[in-house]
Amino acid sequence: EAAGKYKNNKEYMSVAFLMAGNEELKQKMKPYFDMDEGFFKSALMFEKEDFSTSLQVMAKLAVHLFNNNETVDPLDLIGYLDEDNFELALQVIKFRKYGLDQGYTAKDGNMMIR
Repeated sequence: EAAGKYKNNKEYMSVAFLMAGNEELKQKMKPYFDMDEGFFKSALMFEKEDFSTSLQVMAKLAVHLFNNNETVDPLDLIGYLDEDNFELALQVIKFRKYGLDQGYTAKDGNMMIR
């Protein structure tokens, strides 16, 4: 199983958790994020997919946390994300820093880091 293969890879798991927390983001990113091989065709994704402003911020955050090929202004997180996506973004940033040591609990279908 891919998640098992990459469970200690914070870059990979950051993308997986963002996708798990937002269904529309997941549907748009899934064709470009190879869950088996652990690579992300992010340039092609941004070329082919039409993102709302908030979803584009989330997608850029995913790419930034994965391989730093995009940048995300913290003010974009504050200005464009609704409360649920902002909380998801903060939790994924914490996960990327601290890894799985945080433990998880479900809140409104989103994966949360304690």
